[in-house]
Amino acid sequence: MIISAKSLLDMNLNPTRADVKQAIRGNLCRCTGYKKIEDAILMAAEFFREKKQVPPAPKTLHMDEHAKRIDAAEKVNGTGIFADDIIVDGMLYARCVYSRYPRAHIDRIDVTRAAAHPDCVKVLTKADVPCNKIGHIKQDWDVMMGEGDITRYVGNVLAVIATDKKEKLNEIAALVEVDYTELPAVTNPFDALRGDAPLIHPDGNVMSRANLVRGNP
Repeated sequence: MIISAKSLLDMNLNPTRADVKQAIRGNLCRCTGYKKIEDAILMAAEFFREKKQVPPAPKTLHMDEHAKRIDAAEKVNGTGIFADDIIVDGMLYARCVYSRYPRAHIDRIDVTRAAAHPDCVKVLTKADVPCNKIGHIKQDWDVMMGEGDITRYVGNVLAVIATDKKEKLNEIAALVEVDYTELPAVTNPFDALRGDAPLIHPDGNVMSRANLVRGNP
């Protein structure tokens, strides 16, 4: 988002909110409603346009005041150290093999050829995961999918390959063989509520029901 915003402001220091929306349209984030990001980009445009100095971070912070991230400069300048920047002796590199379809029955997963590759150190499948269900509200998210399962989105993990040669990751991953039977996908909550909708989970497409009572607290 920062790179997209910088690109916009390099060309236009008087963007409208519509311009900002267009500029960051390629960044998909489920953690935000985008409004604060749009506000920040419009504020940055004002600072650049009017040559304002960025105020120092306040010593104390109150509601509705702008906070300054302690790692903001590192993130913007690309100097921050991330997990992918860390290299240690003897480390392995791993790559996931993902489902190609949003909803499909996994007929077969064969990792034999991948495991036999001379540079493959390990291949992991669902059978190697002792606790395969996770979730924030309900434990209904599979860490990995296996034979006989039905995928729920493009990107369900089917296997993980590990090697000590990073350049061999794609080559080894390509040797994992997967046979699918593609099934109709459910792509929005309205279709999911239809009586004839495919079941995303064995117990249905509604995770929970609750009553909301409004009134004078």
